Amino acid sequence: MTQAREPEDFRAETERRFGHLNRRLERLEDTQISPQEFARAFERVNVETTEIKREIANLHTKIDALSTELNGKIDTILKHLTGSGDS
Repeated sequence: MTQAREPEDFRAETERRFGHLNRRLERLEDTQISPQEFARAFERVNVETTEIKREIANLHTKIDALSTELNGKIDTILKHLTGSGDS
């Protein structure tokens, strides 16, 4: 037959377990964010992504302009080297 636990032992064990559970719960609450905080963070990411897309589009425009300029210069050099520009 098993012995019944002493009330003091049971109380101490229960308090210890509740204390442990309470600490775990507090840590969990500390890691959660509110829906408003989540929405603000999501909006910041969205704004930053839009800005990055804008910067990339500007870089594409600059690259296209440089490509056109280089192609024109290469054409001029090739015409000069081949003499096809002289009429």
